[in-house]
Amino acid sequence: MNGIAKIKMRSILFVIFSFIFSVIYSQDTVFMRHAICDNSGKKIISYKTDTVKFNWSFETNVLYGTRVLPGTRNQEEASGYSLWLKDIGVTDCKNEGEYLGNTQIETIVKTDSTLNIETKVIDNCCHAFLCDITVKDDSILDLIYYGYGVICSCECCFGLTYNMYISKKVPDFVEAFKKLKYVMINEDKKTLKPLK
Repeated sequence: MNGIAKIKMRSILFVIFSFIFSVIYSQDTVFMRHAICDNSGKKIISYKTDTVKFNWSFETNVLYGTRVLPGTRNQEEASGYSLWLKDIGVTDCKNEGEYLGNTQIETIVKTDSTLNIETKVIDNCCHAFLCDITVKDDSILDLIYYGYGVICSCECCFGLTYNMYISKKVPDFVEAFKKLKYVMINEDKKTLKPLK
């Protein structure tokens, strides 16, 4: 190898190693802005801005607002039933007064490739929700939610829609999906509904 080829090779290796190093050891910054609630559940139009620095690029799981709790063992096990929790939709409750005290499953819409389940949950007015799914007793899809955030002295009705993919790529998983007969919320058998 001549001198120019060696210099080019070193330059290319330097660029490659610099890129790998920057991906692995880079420092990411996330700016977050969130509303603050008072004790009555009323949102105050005042924002606090936080800065979070990460020393490792794999530490960047920032949980905020209502969303899927990412990468849980529950979801890994549910994937064995051909189910992947894609996202959570949030809506206002229709006829809110009817739902106070009654967390329930509203609608179940299943297609060949999706499963969308609309729920109404009663929880602290100032909470956001981290959502998860799991399978119980090989036949019940359990929709899990954890309320978190500021604690107010009131309860409100929230509409949470669990949007899932159904995969038909692995025949054993498809057969496992066929075993699912019911849906419930947070292990509460009073919310049990048939999965049609």
